[in-house]
Amino acid sequence: MKKILALTLALLTVAAISSCKKEDEADLNSLDEFLKQDITYSSYEDPNTHGIFYFESIDSDSVKITDYSGPVAMHNVTIPAVVKTGEDTTKNVTTIAKKAFHAVSSIESLTIPEGITTIEEYAFAQCVQMTSVSLPSTLETIEKGAFLQCGITSLNFSTSQKLSKIGEYSFSKCNNLEEITIPGNIKTVGMAAFFECTGVKKVVLEEGVTLVEELAFQGCTALAELELPSTFANTTSPIEDLAFLGSDVLYYENIKAPEDTKAYEYKEAMKAYLQDAPVVND
Repeated sequence: MKKILALTLALLTVAAISSCKKEDEADLNSLDEFLKQDITYSSYEDPNTHGIFYFESIDSDSVKITDYSGPVAMHNVTIPAVVKTGEDTTKNVTTIAKKAFHAVSSIESLTIPEGITTIEEYAFAQCVQMTSVSLPSTLETIEKGAFLQCGITSLNFSTSQKLSKIGEYSFSKCNNLEEITIPGNIKTVGMAAFFECTGVKKVVLEEGVTLVEELAFQGCTALAELELPSTFANTTSPIEDLAFLGSDVLYYENIKAPEDTKAYEYKEAMKAYLQDAPVVND
């Protein structure tokens, strides 16, 4: 009888231990799942350059890049289109926040991926070594001073068909630019957008551009060629808006504007402060 009781107690003990072990494992699994769900990420590391992009949520689907820490050596930056925000969740990058890359002097080239819609104020201002920028087709907004005083050598707005305005001071003092072409989907060139871009030699405003705001190209001292479209409709005179003041080598003869349009009237009014082309004797 004692043997039977001892065996029964032993079996009960083993069953109890087994049951507790299963419960403990279940509890641990539940805890692990809970912790996984609770994990959130606020940064992304580029596997190639090891630069770190910091971000914060805008809504349930998107984030904005708020800061960047990159290597000291010159490098190319490709902003991620998607970032991991949790153990099993991702969000789209849609915005570059105010001053996110301000004065990062080691950036040589910049690729902004599809999906980015907004570049906020001074986002890349004073990235003085950044010579190349690739803009996406999804871009809708470039805010004040976004690329102020950068080293950009060329700009291509043609792919950004959703962009309707170039923000004020956005490319001011980008002295390495030599030619600027504004496509027709961009209706407005904002105030001082290209202020004191002293290397610019040619500006082409394509059909569709309607407004060039005050000081937009003022101080572009090397500007020698200008093309205005029939859609150009500035309501102020060049003496008032000063959009092209300081173009000391721009001659009246080197301005193209369709006759019988506001653009032609504007061209005629520019005679007040333009030099006459020199007469060449054969």
